[in-house]
Amino acid sequence: GCGGFLMTQPADDLERYYTPGSEIETFDDPDELARKIGHYLAHPEERDRIALAGYARTRAEHTYEIRFSQLLEAANRLRKQETGGEKAVA
Repeated sequence: GCGGFLMTQPADDLERYYTPGSEIETFDDPDELARKIGHYLAHPEERDRIALAGYARTRAEHTYEIRFSQLLEAANRLRKQETGGEKAVA
């Protein structure tokens, strides 16, 4: 996240990561995309608020450090399930 305004098509589980209309914006078809582009070009304060909220969410929840930590936790859970032991991945 570099702080830009993100508008994208909906995707599975997207709402687990960002809140549409608050942290990102979504569109379902080309007509809606065109309408929303016009809206956010005419309302830069709203666009900037959403971009800032999305950036804050990215910095709080979606950094490499957080992702690698989650990956190691998942690897440790799998290892424990497979071996029945307590060996951990550092």
